[in-house]
Amino acid sequence: MGMKSRARVTAMLLAVGAAGCGSDEPNRQEFAQQADKACRQAADDFNALGPNANAPAAAAAQSRQITAVVDREIARFKEIEAPKDLESDWKRYIGLVEQLNAANRRRGQAVARNDRRALAKVERDAGRIQQQRLPLVQKLGLKVCGNPRPIPISKPQAPAPPRGVDFPQPSEPIVAAVTRLQQAAASGRCERLRSLQHSDDQPIPTAVCRQILLGPLRNARPVGTAEYGTAAVADLDNGQLQTTALFVLDEGGRWGLSTLLGNEGGSIKKPRDEDRADANIEALVGAIRDDDAKAFNALLSEESTADFREKGPGVKLANTSRSGPRLVEDLRADETARPERLGINQAFAFYALEADGSYYTLIEQLGPTGYKFSGFYPAKKG
Repeated sequence: MGMKSRARVTAMLLAVGAAGCGSDEPNRQEFAQQADKACRQAADDFNALGPNANAPAAAAAQSRQITAVVDREIARFKEIEAPKDLESDWKRYIGLVEQLNAANRRRGQAVARNDRRALAKVERDAGRIQQQRLPLVQKLGLKVCGNPRPIPISKPQAPAPPRGVDFPQPSEPIVAAVTRLQQAAASGRCERLRSLQHSDDQPIPTAVCRQILLGPLRNARPVGTAEYGTAAVADLDNGQLQTTALFVLDEGGRWGLSTLLGNEGGSIKKPRDEDRADANIEALVGAIRDDDAKAFNALLSEESTADFREKGPGVKLANTSRSGPRLVEDLRADETARPERLGINQAFAFYALEADGSYYTLIEQLGPTGYKFSGFYPAKKG
């Protein structure tokens, strides 16, 4: 399917502000303490803005608030004096924070004009900047800066099993897959992480894999799991980063890793707004059947990095494994097939689709304009 690890721009900006000043040149420990204290203060300011907004107008307004906060904090951030041997790295770190703030400014503009293509580019740019920033966090000896201040994850609300929906059954509990994920993270080896991926996905690039192993998966522990038929999630916390791991049923009833999502506070909660989730997935299936690329593109999630946008007049869902074209063929051959909801939480909505004898898990991801399509996976029944 091609979903990849990522985090929202607002999450990446959660703890980048700073305040403080110095007189004599600080040593490394004093410098790190000043920076971490400032970043912790900034995190409080961002937390005070409330949860991430989803409606376009509210999300654009919140993005402007974030930008204004960071603009003020960056000025104070520059008052912190770094030791001579860290000056260049500190300046580079601040420069990357400025770039992230510029990306957030563009994000707000893109959301305001409902420009999905520009929003997707902003997210890719922010992810690239974030990858450059994380190594500097370690080099500078920072423990808070660059990592969101953890928001307490509330007790997970386990979903009720879907009723009346016929779907393939897993051969293992989701905790088995989470244990394998922890073991892969402890090994520090990309081949171990890749072995856990869903068979319909392409291997995680080495650079991305290393960032995952050193970032969200390092010393991560599960704080909640939930199964939704042929999809499942695990909320993870390593004391600095909170992440949701998405798994989808694969060959032999095994859970295959789909994606990792930066997700403060966890995903296993009652969704804030689910009114359009079902309507959007129904409309997406209709757009595929009707070969309507314009309607299809309008239903793609801004939060997904999977490149499903159709550039031509029709809907092809082209991918390396050819599962996309098969889904298109199956839907057009079976006009009675309809998606059935498996479950929904504060990050994803999951649907079962049986078309022309084939089974698929359809996924929507929550973004600024609500729950919209972010991917699919085939599975075998029986």
